[in-house]
Amino acid sequence: MTLMSPRKRPEVMAGHELQSLLKVLERNRQGALPSQIFGKKYFRAVLPSGAVAGSTTLESDSSTAQRRNSFVRVRSTVRVRTAAGGERQEERPAYGLVDHFLLGRVGGKLGAYAYIRCVKSSFDTQGRYGLPSTFHDMDAFRDYSGCLRYVDILAIDNTAGTLKQEAIHVVLHTRYPFTIVEV
Repeated sequence: MTLMSPRKRPEVMAGHELQSLLKVLERNRQGALPSQIFGKKYFRAVLPSGAVAGSTTLESDSSTAQRRNSFVRVRSTVRVRTAAGGERQEERPAYGLVDHFLLGRVGGKLGAYAYIRCVKSSFDTQGRYGLPSTFHDMDAFRDYSGCLRYVDILAIDNTAGTLKQEAIHVVLHTRYPFTIVEV
Protein backbone atom coordinates (compact mmCIF):
# COMPACT_ATOMS: atom_id res chain seq x y z
CA MET A 1 0.00 0.00 0.00
CA THR A 2 1.31 3.45 -0.93
CA LEU A 3 -0.12 6.69 0.44
CA MET A 4 0.34 9.82 -1.65
CA SER A 5 1.67 13.00 -0.02
CA PRO A 6 -0.71 15.02 2.21
CA ARG A 7 -1.80 18.54 1.28
CA LYS A 8 -3.24 19.84 4.53
CA ARG A 9 -1.78 21.26 7.72
CA PRO A 10 -1.93 19.24 10.99
CA GLU A 11 -5.20 19.48 12.90
CA VAL A 12 -6.81 17.90 15.94
CA MET A 13 -9.31 15.12 15.33
CA ALA A 14 -12.53 15.33 17.37
CA GLY A 15 -16.23 14.53 17.32
CA HIS A 16 -17.74 11.85 15.10
CA GLU A 17 -14.53 11.29 13.14
CA LEU A 18 -12.59 10.49 16.33
CA GLN A 19 -15.35 8.21 17.65
CA SER A 20 -15.41 6.31 14.35
CA LEU A 21 -11.64 5.82 14.45
CA LEU A 22 -11.76 4.63 18.07
CA LYS A 23 -14.42 2.01 17.15
CA VAL A 24 -12.18 0.56 14.42
CA LEU A 25 -9.13 0.60 16.68
CA GLU A 26 -11.02 -1.17 19.49
CA ARG A 27 -12.18 -3.93 17.11
CA ASN A 28 -8.65 -4.52 15.80
CA ARG A 29 -6.81 -4.32 19.13
CA GLN A 30 -6.70 -6.32 22.35
CA GLY A 31 -6.34 -4.28 25.52
CA ALA A 32 -6.75 -0.58 26.25
CA LEU A 33 -6.02 2.16 23.72
CA PRO A 34 -3.18 4.59 24.50
CA SER A 35 -3.99 8.15 25.53
CA GLN A 36 -2.41 9.60 22.36
CA ILE A 37 -2.82 8.49 18.77
CA PHE A 38 -0.68 10.07 16.08
CA GLY A 39 -1.98 10.13 12.53
CA LYS A 40 -1.57 11.82 9.17
CA LYS A 41 -4.33 12.33 6.60
CA TYR A 42 -3.80 11.50 2.95
CA PHE A 43 -6.18 12.03 0.05
CA ARG A 44 -4.93 9.35 -2.37
CA ALA A 45 -3.61 5.85 -1.88
CA VAL A 46 -2.59 2.85 -3.93
CA LEU A 47 -4.72 -0.01 -2.58
CA PRO A 48 -3.43 -3.57 -2.07
CA SER A 49 -5.24 -4.48 -5.32
CA GLY A 50 -3.05 -1.94 -7.17
CA ALA A 51 -5.85 0.53 -7.88
CA VAL A 52 -5.43 4.22 -6.98
CA ALA A 53 -8.25 5.54 -4.81
CA GLY A 54 -8.93 8.84 -3.15
CA SER A 55 -10.55 12.21 -3.14
CA THR A 56 -9.32 15.20 -5.10
CA THR A 57 -10.38 18.68 -6.16
CA LEU A 58 -10.21 18.97 -9.93
CA GLU A 59 -8.80 21.92 -11.83
CA SER A 60 -11.51 23.60 -13.86
CA ASP A 61 -11.91 26.38 -16.41
CA SER A 62 -15.27 27.30 -14.89
CA SER A 63 -15.82 29.15 -11.62
CA THR A 64 -17.55 26.16 -10.00
CA ALA A 65 -15.60 23.76 -7.83
CA GLN A 66 -15.24 20.20 -9.08
CA ARG A 67 -14.53 17.17 -6.92
CA ARG A 68 -13.85 13.52 -7.70
CA ASN A 69 -14.16 10.76 -5.09
CA SER A 70 -13.38 7.08 -5.48
CA PHE A 71 -16.31 4.72 -5.01
CA VAL A 72 -14.92 1.64 -3.23
CA ARG A 73 -16.11 -1.88 -2.46
CA VAL A 74 -15.31 -3.04 1.09
CA ARG A 75 -15.27 -6.68 2.21
CA SER A 76 -17.57 -7.07 5.21
CA THR A 77 -19.45 -9.74 7.09
CA VAL A 78 -22.98 -9.59 8.47
CA ARG A 79 -24.87 -11.83 10.88
CA VAL A 80 -27.83 -13.53 9.21
CA ARG A 81 -30.62 -15.42 10.99
CA THR A 82 -31.11 -18.98 9.84
CA ALA A 83 -34.45 -20.77 9.42
CA ALA A 84 -33.69 -22.78 12.58
CA GLY A 85 -33.47 -19.56 14.63
CA GLY A 86 -29.67 -19.45 14.88
CA GLU A 87 -27.20 -17.02 13.36
CA ARG A 88 -24.40 -17.39 10.85
CA GLN A 89 -21.80 -15.03 9.38
CA GLU A 90 -22.14 -14.18 5.69
CA GLU A 91 -19.79 -12.14 3.51
CA ARG A 92 -21.38 -9.17 1.75
CA PRO A 93 -19.76 -6.25 -0.03
CA ALA A 94 -20.27 -2.74 1.33
CA TYR A 95 -19.83 0.43 -0.73
CA GLY A 96 -18.85 4.00 0.01
CA LEU A 97 -17.11 7.14 -1.23
CA VAL A 98 -13.59 7.79 0.05
CA ASP A 99 -13.20 11.12 1.84
CA HIS A 100 -9.59 10.60 2.97
CA PHE A 101 -7.09 8.07 4.29
CA LEU A 102 -5.40 8.06 7.68
CA LEU A 103 -2.04 6.56 8.54
CA GLY A 104 -1.97 6.21 12.30
CA ARG A 105 0.47 5.09 14.96
CA VAL A 106 -1.25 3.44 17.91
CA GLY A 107 0.97 2.08 20.65
CA GLY A 108 3.95 1.76 18.30
CA LYS A 109 2.00 -0.07 15.56
CA LEU A 110 1.12 1.54 12.23
CA GLY A 111 -2.33 1.16 10.70
CA ALA A 112 -3.98 2.59 7.59
CA TYR A 113 -7.67 3.47 7.47
CA ALA A 114 -10.08 4.95 4.94
CA TYR A 115 -12.81 7.42 5.97
CA ILE A 116 -15.76 6.60 3.73
CA ARG A 117 -19.33 7.85 3.28
CA CYS A 118 -21.53 4.75 3.08
CA VAL A 119 -24.32 4.16 0.56
CA LYS A 120 -27.99 3.87 1.56
CA SER A 121 -30.23 1.09 0.30
CA SER A 122 -33.53 -0.57 1.18
CA PHE A 123 -31.45 -3.15 3.09
CA ASP A 124 -29.47 -0.47 5.01
CA THR A 125 -31.85 2.51 5.14
CA GLN A 126 -29.69 4.67 7.42
CA GLY A 127 -26.49 4.00 5.48
CA ARG A 128 -24.67 2.89 8.64
CA TYR A 129 -22.77 0.02 7.00
CA GLY A 130 -22.91 0.71 3.25
CA LEU A 131 -24.67 -2.57 2.46
CA PRO A 132 -26.52 -2.63 -0.87
CA SER A 133 -29.80 -4.37 -1.57
CA THR A 134 -30.17 -6.71 -4.55
CA PHE A 135 -32.25 -5.86 -7.61
CA HIS A 136 -32.27 -8.26 -10.61
CA ASP A 137 -29.01 -9.87 -9.38
CA MET A 138 -27.25 -6.48 -9.20
CA ASP A 139 -26.17 -4.50 -6.18
CA ALA A 140 -28.55 -1.57 -5.75
CA PHE A 141 -28.50 1.54 -3.60
CA ARG A 142 -30.62 4.68 -3.24
CA ASP A 143 -27.93 7.30 -2.67
CA TYR A 144 -24.47 7.82 -1.25
CA SER A 145 -25.30 10.07 1.69
CA GLY A 146 -24.97 7.54 4.51
CA CYS A 147 -22.84 7.69 7.63
CA LEU A 148 -19.16 8.55 7.61
CA ARG A 149 -16.96 5.86 9.16
CA TYR A 150 -13.42 4.54 9.16
CA VAL A 151 -12.62 1.12 7.70
CA ASP A 152 -9.31 -0.70 7.64
CA ILE A 153 -7.67 -0.05 4.26
CA LEU A 154 -6.92 -3.78 3.89
CA ALA A 155 -10.69 -4.44 3.90
CA ILE A 156 -11.11 -2.42 0.69
CA ASP A 157 -11.50 -4.93 -2.12
CA ASN A 158 -11.15 -2.53 -5.03
CA THR A 159 -12.38 0.71 -6.50
CA ALA A 160 -15.85 0.24 -7.97
CA GLY A 161 -15.88 3.58 -9.79
CA THR A 162 -15.53 7.33 -9.41
CA LEU A 163 -18.03 10.02 -8.54
CA LYS A 164 -17.50 13.41 -10.15
CA GLN A 165 -19.29 16.41 -8.65
CA GLU A 166 -19.52 19.76 -10.41
CA ALA A 167 -21.95 22.31 -8.93
CA ILE A 168 -25.34 20.54 -9.15
CA HIS A 169 -24.23 17.83 -11.60
CA VAL A 170 -23.14 14.49 -10.16
CA VAL A 171 -21.91 11.66 -12.39
CA LEU A 172 -21.12 8.15 -11.14
CA HIS A 173 -18.83 6.12 -13.42
CA THR A 174 -18.81 2.44 -12.36
CA ARG A 175 -16.67 -0.54 -13.23
CA TYR A 176 -19.35 -3.06 -12.19
CA PRO A 177 -23.08 -3.30 -13.00
CA PHE A 178 -25.12 -1.29 -10.49
CA THR A 179 -28.58 0.08 -10.34
CA ILE A 180 -29.82 3.10 -8.44
CA VAL A 181 -33.29 2.43 -7.07
CA GLU A 182 -35.82 5.24 -6.64
CA VAL A 183 -37.67 5.27 -3.32
